[in-house]
Amino acid sequence: IRPETQQFQNYSVLLLWGATNDLISVTVDLISMERLTAIWPVFIYIPSGPCAKISIELCNICNSLFCSLIANAVIIQCISFWYRLRVLSKPPPGTLALNGIVIMCVLPHLAQMVLVKRNLFGDPAFLQTVQTLYPLQNWTGVPFYGLPNIYEPAQAFSWLYFIVLLPILLGYLAITRQRVSLVVLALRSNKSMSQKTHEMHRVFVKV
Repeated sequence: IRPETQQFQNYSVLLLWGATNDLISVTVDLISMERLTAIWPVFIYIPSGPCAKISIELCNICNSLFCSLIANAVIIQCISFWYRLRVLSKPPPGTLALNGIVIMCVLPHLAQMVLVKRNLFGDPAFLQTVQTLYPLQNWTGVPFYGLPNIYEPAQAFSWLYFIVLLPILLGYLAITRQRVSLVVLALRSNKSMSQKTHEMHRVFVKV
């Protein structure tokens, strides 16, 4: 991307954040390749990726990081559409400000990631659960780990965090996207925006 204006040069910062986040997310997911299974209140991850041949600890780290990056991806999209809406009526924030906004928004996930990372290993309930769900499979030597009791406050928070946060973020994203589309259309109708600029905004919204 070769930005032609300061607006798009600043916007490229958000594109870089999004691309980096998605690349790391895909990488750790390929390393762990986990399957989630459960008999309430036990939640179990069964990794089948390369990490299973190295250590359960690595699988847990990859899973914790992946969960955090999923939320980060939505947050970066929300910031991107907030930026698109802002530049239509106000001076754009600089690259330093945008970097600061992204960092401040994703920092809270570090605490959540640590909670997910603290999933317990070797709980007897895990073996009982997988044997109940898959009675014909031999589980000797098969790696798995998870949440032994989702009602336990720290474990419950690690899941409720996503259940509550993601719908809010997605709702904001949908509303802001629609607002950007309407403002761009109005500016174009009033001939306050060139055809080239209109097409740029339209493409970004569509993507």
